[in-house]
Amino acid sequence: MGIRSICLRCIGDEPARALAATRATLVKCQYCKGRRRGVGVHELSEIIDDAVRTYYGFGGYELKFDSDNDSTYEEPQGDRLHDVLESELEVPYEAAVDLALELMENDPADVADGEEVFYSDTQSYSRIDLPEGEYGERWEEFSTRVTHERRFFDEGARELLEGILGAPKSEQAHALPVMEIGPECRIKAIYRARRADGRKAAEQIMTDPRALERPPKELAIPGRMNAGGIPVFYGAIAEKVALAEVRPSVGSFVITGKFSVRRRLRVLDLSRIDHVFTGSIFHTDYEGRASRLRFLEGFHHLIARPVQPHEETLEYIPTQAVAEYVHNVLGFDGILYGSAQTGGVAAPESGDRPYVELRELTDEELQLFNIVLFGDAGSSVAANDTSGLAFEPAATDSHRVTKVSFDYEWTPVGPGAEHPDLPF
Repeated sequence: MGIRSICLRCIGDEPARALAATRATLVKCQYCKGRRRGVGVHELSEIIDDAVRTYYGFGGYELKFDSDNDSTYEEPQGDRLHDVLESELEVPYEAAVDLALELMENDPADVADGEEVFYSDTQSYSRIDLPEGEYGERWEEFSTRVTHERRFFDEGARELLEGILGAPKSEQAHALPVMEIGPECRIKAIYRARRADGRKAAEQIMTDPRALERPPKELAIPGRMNAGGIPVFYGAIAEKVALAEVRPSVGSFVITGKFSVRRRLRVLDLSRIDHVFTGSIFHTDYEGRASRLRFLEGFHHLIARPVQPHEETLEYIPTQAVAEYVHNVLGFDGILYGSAQTGGVAAPESGDRPYVELRELTDEELQLFNIVLFGDAGSSVAANDTSGLAFEPAATDSHRVTKVSFDYEWTPVGPGAEHPDLPF
């Protein structure tokens, strides 16, 4: 292939570029034809080899059915080596092909001795999904502490959450996904629903629709994100999701209300956790970042899943403490999270999974999410301009439920039953 070089400018991935910069000299770039600092393609293959071997594995095969031939076949999963390199390094396609050839030609496996080569143009590759590691251990310790040892939020509990979510102004906290809602934002209004016990109760709510606002502190019962006596606003992005969240039965009445967001609010955006790219495999803390995101994915599922009535008292305590930390320590106005009632969040899959690049949800996908607002952000009756919401009485609607549908899955229980190895 001859000696070929690539300049630093042609390596788009910043961590990989930084690694290459430690060995860079003045070169003539094979790909942009510029003369600037860079490295030889062979040298770059040596630089990236360890990370690719560590964080990638063979893609495997998935069994498919061919209806035309009435037969099954195996379809390879994952990407070809040059496609992986082009994506991970953000280099020109030609450079990725040259790098793949270098890696294959210099694979140290001794085929004659029965060793299997790692780099091959006949293999497909997928990122290896990393476990939640220390973050899961910290969460278990935190949950046990606040549930069974010290009910109040003490310094030890705070330190454990700092290790998971980050301390104020830390790099960890800065990396948390954020969404702004309110004027000139994607989310300008949210909905809240209340189930009525019969037509007369529904008529009473329609007569005084302000009953749809969050309860006063004297009537605030414990919830997923609040302790008793601390009112928060539980709402949804779409009216139909707000209706589904109150779990109505057929024949029951539900009243829904609309609240416009009157000022910009900053919320922790868990809608992006399941759609987040874990970062460059060449970053020095890639494993820590990937493990943390795996944990946050499981945490999102935990706070979104329905809690059965007999579980509520204890099951709510850890998430109540997290909500307090997110609001009072990290300064968020609320949390955006998926609705388990409408499929806005699914349980994390176990085992190896392909990564998904960072992206925002479409407007249609965002409709499946709930929101909780803390403090004045969730108030629509504050005596001053600090309230975050404005109730729109004219948009109040009454509904009678005519049909309810369910999705379900077969789940083994009892002695000897195997359970999926999922976080949380």
